[in-house]
Amino acid sequence: EFNKVIGNLPFSICDSILKKLSRYHFDLGVVTIPKSLAMKIKDENLVSKLTLLLNSTFEIRLLSEVPRDSFYPIPSTDAMIVKLLRRKYSESNIFLYFVKEVLLQEDKKLKNALVEALIRSWDKILKKKLTKRGAKEIVRAAEINKDLLEEKIASIPSEKIFEVFGTFKPIFSESDSLPQLKNFIV
Repeated sequence: EFNKVIGNLPFSICDSILKKLSRYHFDLGVVTIPKSLAMKIKDENLVSKLTLLLNSTFEIRLLSEVPRDSFYPIPSTDAMIVKLLRRKYSESNIFLYFVKEVLLQEDKKLKNALVEALIRSWDKILKKKLTKRGAKEIVRAAEINKDLLEEKIASIPSEKIFEVFGTFKPIFSESDSLPQLKNFIV
C-alpha cells in the first residue's frame, strides 16, 4: 500500500507504466517522462486511449522540462517532470469515472466493458445499485454498432472509442435522460 509515486520512468515503457499506475489508488505522483509523451497527454485535440485514460484518472500538471543532456547515457529526447494528482470523483464528474472504468478493461469486449463501467459508476459515485439488466438497456439505447460492441477494447481505434463516449455523455449530464431506468436502480 502506498500513497505517493516518485520516479524517473524508463522512456521505452513509459506508456505501459502510466497505464498500470492508473489502476492504483495513490494521491500524488511526480514522474519524469519523455517530453513528447507529456505534450501528447496534455494535447486536448489528440484522440488517444492513453490520453483519455490518464486525463480521466489524474489531474496532470507539467512542472518542468529537463534537457536530454541532464541524463547519462543521453536519451534521444528531452524529458518533462509531470505531476499526477488522483481525481476525486463526484456526481459532477461521474462521466470521467465511467471513461476510466471502460478503458481499464482492455481485455473485455466493448459491450461488457460498458455494462461493467455503468454498474461501477452508479455504485461508486451515485451510491445506487444499477442492475445488469439496466446497464444493458443503457448500452442498447445508445445504438452503438453491433460489430463494434463485439470488439475488445484494446483493438478498437481511439477515434471509435471517442465516438462511443460521445454517445454516453448525455446520459451522465442530464439527470433524467433515461427515466425508464428507474425500474433497474435498486
